Amino acid sequence: NDNKSTRFISIQRDDFVSQIKEKYNVDIIPTNCKVTIVQHQNMKFECTSGEFILKGTPTQLQTLYQSGLGSRTGEGFGMFRIIKQGD
Repeated sequence: NDNKSTRFISIQRDDFVSQIKEKYNVDIIPTNCKVTIVQHQNMKFECTSGEFILKGTPTQLQTLYQSGLGSRTGEGFGMFRIIKQGD
């Protein structure tokens, strides 16, 4: 109601990949993903979970691993684990 809004980008949006690439400067390829609705602090919003291939420099990927990917990372969202490291 105060004209401030937060836009959460889920995998269902056409601009998901381009938004991640623009914000984090890494390539992301969704491979096995789904959208769920999460209720947190009296808000409901879409979250994307699944498997992704991330391509970037080791420094970029380490920073993302340490800080999280996406919104609300300080509240536990955006965490990921490394399943396999590529060449």
